[in-house]
Formats: sequence, C-alpha cells, structure tokens
Amino acid sequence: MATDKKVIDGLLNILCDRKILTQEDTEELKKEFAKDETEYFEDYLIDERIVEKEDLLKALQDYYNTPAIDVMGAMFDHDLLVKFPKDVLLRNCCIPYYQDGMLLFVITNDPTNENLDEILGESVSYDFVFLVGIPRHIDMMIKDFYNSELYKDDFEDVVDEAERESEIVNLDEEGNLNLDKEGHDDGDDYKR
Repeated sequence: MATDKKVIDGLLNILCDRKILTQEDTEELKKEFAKDETEYFEDYLIDERIVEKEDLLKALQDYYNTPAIDVMGAMFDHDLLVKFPKDVLLRNCCIPYYQDGMLLFVITNDPTNENLDEILGESVSYDFVFLVGIPRHIDMMIKDFYNSELYKDDFEDVVDEAERESEIVNLDEEGNLNLDKEGHDDGDDYKR
C-alpha cells in the first residue's frame, strides 16, 4: 500500500463533497483497500469501478492543487523521455510531459514528493513543474514507450526507413514511372 493515509482521506473527502461517495462508503473502502494487493489507492478506485477516471482526475487536481493530466490521451516527446532511465521513472511514478524553455513539466502521482526535483535533476538540468496523474496510467505509458519500436530502434533510423519505403516507385528499365492516379501500374509510361 504505497498511497499515504493522508492522501486517501483527502481524496475520499473530496469525492464525498462531490457526492460521488457517501461517508458510509469511505470506511468500508479503506478496509477493502487495506486487504487488496493494489499498490495505489487511486488505481484501486478505478480497478474496482468505484469512481470514473474523470472524477478521480478532478479529485486529484483539487487535492494537490495542481492540474491533473490524463496521460492515456497525452502525447509525449521521445527526446525528453530518453533523457531519463526507465527505472527512475517507474520507481518515482513520473513521466516528463513537455518542455517550455528551462521548465520541464512532469506528470507524477505525487506532486508533493520533495525528493523528485533532486532525483530527476540527476538526469537533466531543468526547473520542474509537477502535474498529477493516475499512477497505473503513468506506469503503463512509461512501459509502452520503453517497449516500443521507437525506443528499441534509433528514432532517426525508423524515420529514414519510413521515408525510403514511401519513395519506392515502379520504374521500367529506361527510368519511366509506371503509375496511375492511385499509384498503380497502368501500363502508360510517365517520364520522371
């Protein structure tokens, strides 16, 4: 159980204030979560279908007083992600979101983590702005990125290969292009 009791109580109070949960629900949820193997309370709420993702993001935003980001719909910069070791991002449940000058916006499950500046600062020299997201979604995006072909292959090589493949054309022995309007061989010869 990685989620702090203070965070659990704070989120439950916000969800009760918003009439998503009742006070009676909260004590039972705490007991059930304590028995569950789910690491983060936020993930437990989603897994058990107790709250919708959007409601949880709003509650996280209110609790931490910082913007909440749905990482499942976010685009991440390849060049930013490769600056950080995978294990550092996974251990600290954070993912770099975007850069604006010397500011690096990072989505994390705990924007109040006082050590995160120092930990991330070992890899880059930016000033950090922390946003909040759902832990399992952050974890999934990190793993997806580091398991993707874009990470395994050199990004530039992937782009170069795609460009080469798009330039493959149907030429005859004299160098004439044999394509119709849809790119199919139509029997007519066009000079290149």
